[in-house]
Amino acid sequence: MPPSPSSFHRWLPPVAAAALLAVPTAAEARRVAVVIGVGSYAQLEPALAVPGATATAAQLSLALNQHGGFDQVLPLIDAVATRAAIEDLLLRTLPEQLGAEDTLLLYFVGHGVGGDFGDPYLLPYDVNPKDVQATALSVESMSTQLRNTLPVGSLVVITDAVHDMRLGDLVLMGPNAKSWPDITDEFFSLSACSPREIAGETAFGQLVTDGLSGAADADLDGLVAAGELHRFVLDNTRGDEAHPAESGSYNPSLAVAQVSRGPQDFAAYSEPEHNARPRRVTGAALGAVGIGLAGGGLRLYLDGLQIYPYVGQNERPLPDGTTLGQLNDRYNRDRLWSPILFAASAATLVTGGTLLVWPRPAGAMVGWSTTF
Repeated sequence: MPPSPSSFHRWLPPVAAAALLAVPTAAEARRVAVVIGVGSYAQLEPALAVPGATATAAQLSLALNQHGGFDQVLPLIDAVATRAAIEDLLLRTLPEQLGAEDTLLLYFVGHGVGGDFGDPYLLPYDVNPKDVQATALSVESMSTQLRNTLPVGSLVVITDAVHDMRLGDLVLMGPNAKSWPDITDEFFSLSACSPREIAGETAFGQLVTDGLSGAADADLDGLVAAGELHRFVLDNTRGDEAHPAESGSYNPSLAVAQVSRGPQDFAAYSEPEHNARPRRVTGAALGAVGIGLAGGGLRLYLDGLQIYPYVGQNERPLPDGTTLGQLNDRYNRDRLWSPILFAASAATLVTGGTLLVWPRPAGAMVGWSTTF
């Protein structure tokens, strides 16, 4: 018996709603972060603890949850950050949960080795110092496995894995941004140090945390792009610290975080205070050269004044045996070089004095790691 018109209209809305819910829809893009922080190690000496790593990882995890617009933040800190746990999460669990529209952010703060000879490793909590290669995480191997298993469209890798310590004969210099090959089509890598640099304690972790919380949103569009994050960290790094590096096949407009705050919600970042010592040493050296040049110019000028009365005379040799021809040559030399030395002295004194007293130098990297 067919349903009556009244019962048909009564059941139509819920049936239609159920049908609409049953139709598959395109999943929204997700942002997932894995934050690894190892401040102390199970088998390494306490002296090799990484100051602030545990707190940095915890603070960043909280900031990404509260202000970074991440759908899921997975912290692996200290004893939880074993090699097995890291590999299981990155190579088995997340590949089943993420898709081509999703973004994965991987942050690591802790020790690394091998960056100084082109074969970098990240050291998990349970690394065995007697067999680092077998118990650490090889950047080359992990990159290959992530490329083959991770389906995300965008991958962001941020590392602070270079510290001024040694493990036996190994310098604890892990990967920098340029150590990572392109793993996905949109791959952005950022590190606390540039290649061949060794850093002490830096503000890199705090800058990344603030930047991804909204301080780096320079155009106030509610998104922190890869280019904005790199520029923010670079601009606010002190001149006497290591120089952050970036790499990858990313578009600078790649949205790393979706923020609810902006730069106005953070304490104003002052202009970086560049290391003044090399600048002042150079200024003092130029000043000394300038004084020496001024002395030489004055000596020639006074010599010219002394012999000027004899120039042009036709008398024969002088009492000291100097001929008038020789005297004229000397006078011409004095007249030529005295102003040249005075001009060179003025240039070096002005330059040296500027370097000595200029209160807020803009800063420039010279050579390998010297800053003015």
